[in-house]
Amino acid sequence: MTPETEQTPNVFVSIASPTSDEQKRFKLGLLNCLRSQGLSPRTVGDGPEDSDHTHERPLDRSVAILKECRGAVIIAYEKDLATDLVRRRIDGPSQHTENARLTSAWNYAEAAVAYSLCLPLLILCERGVKKEGMIEPGVLGYVADIDLGQDALGSSVFQGRLQGWVGAVRKQSSAPSNTVESQFAAVSLGDLISLAERAKITTIAAVIGILLTVLSATFWLGVRLTPLFK
Repeated sequence: MTPETEQTPNVFVSIASPTSDEQKRFKLGLLNCLRSQGLSPRTVGDGPEDSDHTHERPLDRSVAILKECRGAVIIAYEKDLATDLVRRRIDGPSQHTENARLTSAWNYAEAAVAYSLCLPLLILCERGVKKEGMIEPGVLGYVADIDLGQDALGSSVFQGRLQGWVGAVRKQSSAPSNTVESQFAAVSLGDLISLAERAKITTIAAVIGILLTVLSATFWLGVRLTPLFK
């Protein structure tokens, strides 16, 4: 676990476990890039590069870390490949998409929590990966398309978005320590549900991610959900 200091604020990085050498190189490069900006990246995973490891309830761990952070980066790269993705409709024929590239459901859940905490968000999507839910453009803000090649982190698109986001993180880190916590307390369950509705989520994985977020947020806001499930 990496403690936060005034000079090196913690930032959360939502990124799936790499499934290729290219993704692994990108992840390591991104973490080093954030450190070069004077930030302390926090990731949840089982890799040697991860700052925090998972446990029985990984969402609890992610939220606990996010509450210690001053910004969040969402990296939506390919996690799953659907050779034939079928989108069913009640008022028309089903739509088929061949070789649909999908990201991790954790991106959706962690992006929603970061948004609820009013953290500055930097959302990056691998070119060609399906954008929906919390990474659909306009839901949480601008989504930058990137490639994962060696020059990805040096591209003008990435660097331009990075510098603007780092400035927002610095501003956030200068706020009183209880500001983020109080902002989260002001977010209602209705706000989270409304956010999910605006996201137009269509994949089962994304729905599961958002439901996990809503249930966890409700618990932290003091609403007793346990009787509802008895």
